[in-house]
This record gives sequence, structure tokens and C-alpha cells, in this order.
Amino acid sequence: MCGFTGILKTDGLPLGPEIEPVLHTMGESIAYRGPDDEQIYRDDTLGAVFRRLSIVDVEGGRQPLFNEDRSLMLMVNGEIYNHRALRLLLKDPHQFRTRSDAEIILHGR
Repeated sequence: MCGFTGILKTDGLPLGPEIEPVLHTMGESIAYRGPDDEQIYRDDTLGAVFRRLSIVDVEGGRQPLFNEDRSLMLMVNGEIYNHRALRLLLKDPHQFRTRSDAEIILHGR
């Protein structure tokens, strides 16, 4: 099991540094869903926390994940059981950076 939470600003104003402790507290509140890892992502409009239970690609599967040109970001809770077969189908023209099952979703469009 994993979990994620976040804040999306829609008022046109950027997220400020005061959001950091809020994101950390949000992550702590869902730590039971992902005891192995916590990643915080922040840009001008989105602050997100991903808590991970590491099963597939323990070393490289940290989220969020990005596609080749960073135009797509992914945080996902779940498991893609046929990810190895899908990876073979999608390997050209895509560049995979991890062995994570979740990365398949970024390239499946």
C-alpha cells in the first residue's frame, strides 16, 4: 500500500516556503500507508507528498516519476502486474529510467 496527498493552488499565486511544514505534517498523517519512503514534490502551484511501501524496484521506484521531457508527472498507488510485458511493448521509442511498474503508466498513452 502507498499513499499520497497534496495541495493544488488555483488562485494564480505561487506556493510559498510556509507550505513545507504543512506538507511534512500531511505526509506524517499517512505514514502508515507507506513506511519505507517519503518524497515531497513542490512547484509554483502543486505541493505533494508520496509515502511508499517499497515492493517493486525498491531502489529506483521513488515517486513522483516523470516522463522523458518532464511534461508528465506521476504519483500512483497500485501495482501493474504485467508491467514487464508492457515494458517490452513500450520500450521503443520510450526511455525508462527505473524498473518500477508505475513508470509504465507514463509511457502507455
